[in-house]
Amino acid sequence: MNEVWNVYAKELRSCLQCSRAKKNTFLRETRRLAEDYLSGVSEPNIENLIEFLGTPEELARSYQDTLGEQSARKYRKRTGRKLAVLCAVSMVVLIGAIISIAYYMRLSNRWHDVTITQEETVIIYEESETT
Repeated sequence: MNEVWNVYAKELRSCLQCSRAKKNTFLRETRRLAEDYLSGVSEPNIENLIEFLGTPEELARSYQDTLGEQSARKYRKRTGRKLAVLCAVSMVVLIGAIISIAYYMRLSNRWHDVTITQEETVIIYEESETT
């Protein structure tokens, strides 16, 4: 039963366009209905559940209709903002990494640019006391 529900719920969750709280509430209610139905069926399988509840897409569309178009629009707008922020942060991190690598490579190349122009040797003798 759990396996049948998990397959159905995964598809249903991906079809719903509403907040996480609304999704969880709807999934809990739907799970109760599914459990009640499947407990009375001799051989519970996904086909039986689809026959009873409809396809996940149909059920999600039906639930979306009860919420209204404005709720779905608000959800898509919020999701779009999250995606935009995630892309912006990723770009900043990527640019920072590229700059860091370029700076490191520049420093490592400068290490070899040292040219010795003159050498001097200084010999220092210790004065020893002779008695």
